[in-house]
Amino acid sequence: RGLSGRPARVGLGGAPNAGKSSLCNALARAPAALVGPAAGTTRDYLTARLTLGGVDVELIDTAGVAAAADGIEEQAQRLGAVAAGRADVVAWCAEP
Repeated sequence: RGLSGRPARVGLGGAPNAGKSSLCNALARAPAALVGPAAGTTRDYLTARLTLGGVDVELIDTAGVAAAADGIEEQAQRLGAVAAGRADVVAWCAEP
């Protein structure tokens, strides 16, 4: 826990289909996030609580960063930016 008594917040950022949701599921050891081959599967951000190396973490999976093609994607980008802004650290994910 951080000084505030809350878990450390770790945001997952990156382009669509960079593996953010797959990483979230792997770290959470549960199917917390939907995963699919189509870009834009994640629209809303989601959180998963877990412990990494003895540290309580709130993992934040966000929509891939891309130009918005419609109002829903625009909202997804805005929500993702707000969630990432609340994170203590953002892990930027990129395809290998």
